[in-house]
Amino acid sequence: DFGIDPGSGSGSYSDWQTANSTAGGIDDDHDGDDVKNGIEYFLGGASDNTGFTALPGVDNSGGTLSTTWTKASDYPGTYGTDFWVETSGTLLPGSWNVETLGVNVTITGDDMKFTFPAGAKNFARLVVVGPVGP
Repeated sequence: DFGIDPGSGSGSYSDWQTANSTAGGIDDDHDGDDVKNGIEYFLGGASDNTGFTALPGVDNSGGTLSTTWTKASDYPGTYGTDFWVETSGTLLPGSWNVETLGVNVTITGDDMKFTFPAGAKNFARLVVVGPVGP
């Protein structure tokens, strides 16, 4: 469920940070693998994963391209508030757009899938900004 109340403190970024002895904020990269702490928190990464965090690739099913992120079972965030998918056709700063849940982004259990629109040349990224703590 992607809608657990973050006010409980259970599963918050500060809880994950304490449990994994990680340093820095949600936008930092505690282990130097070029994956922000917030993404590792969303995916359930741990501090002993230093140097490498496996990220999903693009799947091709009959010409339909998609990517799926599997969130940690205790991640309590809400789509659109604590995390979302952004897309861009150019990768330039300021060119990223938030994807609407239920259009090209679907959530089933702990899997969040982004399906690339047919004929569009886009880049997609996961953004995680919270929940930071109670």
